[in-house]
Amino acid sequence: EGTFKDVSYKEYANFLGNDNNNQVLTEFVKLLSPLPSSLLETLFNLSKSIYFIAEAQNIDRILECLSKEWIACHPNTHWKSGYKSCHIVLFSLLILNSDLHNNFQVDHKKIKFSMVAFINNTLRALREENEYEELKIYSREHLIIEELSEYYKTLNETPLPLCTESRTSINTSDNQSSLKRFSTLGSREFSTSNLRSVNSNSTTLYSRDGQVSVREMSAKSNKNFHNNHPMDALYLKESFDDGLITENGSSWFMDDLILISKKSLPRKYSKRDKDQVAAPKTTSKRNKSFFGWLKPSKTTTLIEHASRRTSLSYLNKDSEWERVKIQVKEGRIFIFKIKPDVKDIIQSSETDSATIDYFKDISSSYFAYSLLEAEAHVVQDNIIIGSGAMKSNVCNKNTKRKSGNFTVSFPENINGPKLVLEFQTRSVEEAHKFMDCINFWAGRISPVPLTQFEAVSNAEYGWSDKILTEHASLNLKNIVVSEWKPLLGLELLYEDAKDVEMVELKERLKELMNFTRQLGIWIDKHNEIKDKLVEIWSFDDNYFEAVMNNWNSRYLYMNNQYKKRLSYLKALQKAMGSVQF
Repeated sequence: EGTFKDVSYKEYANFLGNDNNNQVLTEFVKLLSPLPSSLLETLFNLSKSIYFIAEAQNIDRILECLSKEWIACHPNTHWKSGYKSCHIVLFSLLILNSDLHNNFQVDHKKIKFSMVAFINNTLRALREENEYEELKIYSREHLIIEELSEYYKTLNETPLPLCTESRTSINTSDNQSSLKRFSTLGSREFSTSNLRSVNSNSTTLYSRDGQVSVREMSAKSNKNFHNNHPMDALYLKESFDDGLITENGSSWFMDDLILISKKSLPRKYSKRDKDQVAAPKTTSKRNKSFFGWLKPSKTTTLIEHASRRTSLSYLNKDSEWERVKIQVKEGRIFIFKIKPDVKDIIQSSETDSATIDYFKDISSSYFAYSLLEAEAHVVQDNIIIGSGAMKSNVCNKNTKRKSGNFTVSFPENINGPKLVLEFQTRSVEEAHKFMDCINFWAGRISPVPLTQFEAVSNAEYGWSDKILTEHASLNLKNIVVSEWKPLLGLELLYEDAKDVEMVELKERLKELMNFTRQLGIWIDKHNEIKDKLVEIWSFDDNYFEAVMNNWNSRYLYMNNQYKKRLSYLKALQKAMGSVQF
């Protein structure tokens, strides 16, 4: 028998996954225990513990063994004793990681899985696994959808690490480039025959969404900012605002010199920006057969658009950062990209025209965004601790961290797809202040999207009252099931809120409280019809898949809206504590 002494570390995965080494594999997996409660974090731990590039069947065996150990460690989750279902999720995450962090092209276009496509197709694979039905795991599918959406967000921003020969040295930049050469999926044509034990009946695990273009910097607020024209008011100004809109560090106003990830900077600036060079187009040498078994989705929905991703730059020692002057005030965020040769910068949080002109003069570019429907998050609040790369940069709640990071997400609108900017501050405390300020203004100027939920559509998505109450007397094979998509509301049509009704702060707070309460009820009702839909549409696989994809898409949309409005509500409630009415 061979020993690890006789095996190169790059062949460990092939060695462990070999049919003849099951006992060694079992002992190795036990060394990883106790396993984290998150399947993705478990995969992170495995990836940093072994050079995880091997033959498909060997990786498959390792993941199966890991799934069994995870179930043994966590027997009381919604996965119950379903190790095969966990196996599917782990393999799905592995393929998603390779897809998100590869630069391969299809028909000269770079196409990535969307969150909805990932969730829908993972669920499709799960439903074809017998234990999913036998153990009634499907009854908690709404929890699985939430879990998968969080996994997608994390993996979208942070690739799995690739273990190096030195266990103490895990280079994040090397991880990203190395995982692009994932030999399991890239060294030969990859087909579902390699996934026999994962999904024996499926012909494809994923579908694709369309390419996303770069957001155009043509918003009215930005144009007026560059031309020194007055900008439209985005909110109903009240008496208490005057004393607060210049109070730096408050929910009303934040101003500081901080850093922005160069990767997240918009690719188009004003004409003053002469140092921005367009990245050359590259064509991957990857064999076209790679992921050739994946079928492009013919249609995309609003929530299927992939955002311009950041890669959590603070985890990468090779990340490039730019100095920026940031002001958040009166419903907008103003960003000045400081020229590299400017050394001494006057520290001023004034908002008068002379100060603004000074920062324009020392900046190679500057722009303004409306915070309508935007949302900020502090990165340290949401990161999963799992890999060695992460542990060296992220601390637990009981330790202090010198710098903080926050992201600002801008929704898709008529000017382009979703955009995410990543910033770094001097402390986590300051990052939280920026988050509170941004979410306060976003919540104050963004109308609650009641239209999305109150509008009555003539389209059949699979759960109309007629279907739910009269399905026994209907010929369901004659029903045309449409694809569910959220409506394109006013909040996405206007970059400035000129045509959106402005309300008092107290009224907006009341609206948000009522809306989040009502949305919670709608989510519960949507969950309640799940079992009924399974019963009604199980007679035909195509109908079943179409209806359940619709159900998943609507659930995911409602859940994301609920989380965003809850962020707004918390920010407004915190700000209201400092106001005397």
